[in-house]
Amino acid sequence: LKHKNWTKCIEIEPMESYESFRVMEYFVNGIMDKNFKKKLINTLNRQKPFANFKYQVENSDYRQQWFDFRQKQWGRYVWNIIKTSIESGS
Repeated sequence: LKHKNWTKCIEIEPMESYESFRVMEYFVNGIMDKNFKKKLINTLNRQKPFANFKYQVENSDYRQQWFDFRQKQWGRYVWNIIKTSIESGS
């Protein structure tokens, strides 16, 4: 996209799937409920881990925790892209 009035902008691409998967793993590592943690680990090791993880988490007591955690990780991801862009002078 070209922006006539913007002298500088940064295009931020979505996370790669391996990065999103890592965010889910980090979340699982922080869960204290051993039974639910085990359930999520099994979910991540099966087919369709993204869809199945979403189903498990959104139907649990950890739903809001997941949303908050994911938002924080996205913020870090975006900040790292901006920081790298500033440092490289792009």
